[in-house]
Amino acid sequence: MQAQAVVPVTRGDGRRALILLVCGVLLLVVGIVGLFSLQGKAVRFDAAYDAHGDQSPYFFGPLEEGQGYSFFELSAAAHTGTRELVQECARRLKELPPILRFEADYVPPEPKVDTSGELTIEHFDDMWLVEGPWLQRLVATVNFSDYESRMYFDRVLREAGVFKRMEEMGVRDGDTVSMYDLMFEYKD
Repeated sequence: MQAQAVVPVTRGDGRRALILLVCGVLLLVVGIVGLFSLQGKAVRFDAAYDAHGDQSPYFFGPLEEGQGYSFFELSAAAHTGTRELVQECARRLKELPPILRFEADYVPPEPKVDTSGELTIEHFDDMWLVEGPWLQRLVATVNFSDYESRMYFDRVLREAGVFKRMEEMGVRDGDTVSMYDLMFEYKD
């Protein structure tokens, strides 16, 4: 059996890997942007060099000037240019603003209403009078000018079976329902 070397992974290795990943993504993005910026232009790679082997400014100029991109010469075969690219990526990462941390807004849970108490429903012509101790507390605590509060009130009444009892007793669309200080037209 052959012994294997154990290499401890430190926090710095993770940062280095992240920087290399970000640099790779930046390099890919710059390459894609460069291709799109050259779209429709008759540029040949062999024409990028003049007769003396120097780089032609006609090829590399449009990628550098006025677009805010940095240009790096890279060679995978010669292993050159990557250090400069990584250093530039690290410099730009340091310039980023700090990460904003947001705390979630506290949303208090809906209060539980004890609907087990007695509830009386009386019918007079086209008027329905609904009364009960828990209903009186509920009507007093609901803000009827707020849509969500009205939907909460409706949900509590439906879950308590108030509308079902009224329908069994014969309530119709357009009848007036009175619950203490609240009066509304019944809609099915």
